[in-house]
Amino acid sequence: MAVRLFVGNLSYATTEADLRTYFSSVAPPSQVVLPVDRETGRPRARVLMRHALKNALIPTVTVAALETGYLLGGNTIIETVFGWPGLARVIVEGVFSRDYPLVQAGVLVIAVIYVMVNFAADILYTLINPRVKL
Repeated sequence: MAVRLFVGNLSYATTEADLRTYFSSVAPPSQVVLPVDRETGRPRARVLMRHALKNALIPTVTVAALETGYLLGGNTIIETVFGWPGLARVIVEGVFSRDYPLVQAGVLVIAVIYVMVNFAADILYTLINPRVKL
């Protein structure tokens, strides 16, 4: 019986015996990354918090900072559709009334917020992992 194994964009057919051999040779990440601290007798929770969480937080902070841009853009739609007062609605009303200085100021404020959030993410990188340099 052939099984199709997907690896990225590549896929190839293998037999069940090949799959058993592959998966038996690959250890789960928790066994690969943290063997030394577990062998010294430290509790699992401490090892995970000290080592695994630090490594997992960097991509999480990156995604959270980049998602801010989508949230600020979606804010315009939400405030307009539901009639909520806010900066995005003021910008939309400025576009309809052709008040260009108001639109420029509003876009500048949103851009500054986005830059500040990404700068804060860069600062968090150095706090999470001291090997990362700005």
